Amino acid sequence: MKHIFHTLTASLLMVTLLSGCEQRVSHSSTGEKVYGGITLLTESLYEAVEGKNGLGRGAKVNYQNMRYDAQGLLVETEHYWKHQVMQRELFSYDAQGRHESGEVYGFEGALLGNYSYALGPDGRPTEQVLTSKEDKVLWKSVFTNDEQGNVIERITYDADGSVMGSTKVTFNEKGFPMTTESFGPNSTPDRKLTHSYEGEDSEGNWIRRINHSDGKVVSLVEREIIY
Repeated sequence: MKHIFHTLTASLLMVTLLSGCEQRVSHSSTGEKVYGGITLLTESLYEAVEGKNGLGRGAKVNYQNMRYDAQGLLVETEHYWKHQVMQRELFSYDAQGRHESGEVYGFEGALLGNYSYALGPDGRPTEQVLTSKEDKVLWKSVFTNDEQGNVIERITYDADGSVMGSTKVTFNEKGFPMTTESFGPNSTPDRKLTHSYEGEDSEGNWIRRINHSDGKVVSLVEREIIY
């Protein structure tokens, strides 16, 4: 079977108070908070290149488009590799904006599988299960959220219940990821990234993220946001 990106989508649509005004809070495909009435969010990953004028973009590695409905719920993601769609996901919600189901399609448009969810008392996903077209479990992810609703840990299991890998993330007060640690089976350390940011738009969303590993800049992520 073709590789399927592990994607956590928006949980409950939230409205928070910021500077005395109501601001909509949605989520990216990894569960990270994004602010304002976003309709399209594009994140592009680049190799990092040090030049005479400082840090610059190298080759584009991949990118993804995330589309939101009028309520701020993430309804579609497209994952690209070298300008070719590798995977497309569609998501459905109930009347309260809680996850109901999802569909995963390959680069040729064929259905690869379906998502189902288990929700916690606050309506946020605690589990995401991917099943094949034949209704066989392919993998299951279990999430841990902090008090602010950030996904701080994700553990993914295969069909036999063995751990495939896990991710731990720390966040700052704005909800921006500051560290991301990846682990393989048996909690074997894989990679740790630290993140720094350059620039925010008028809604408070970051525009450029710099990824560091072992004290070196390894990649850049840049955003294009349409409201």
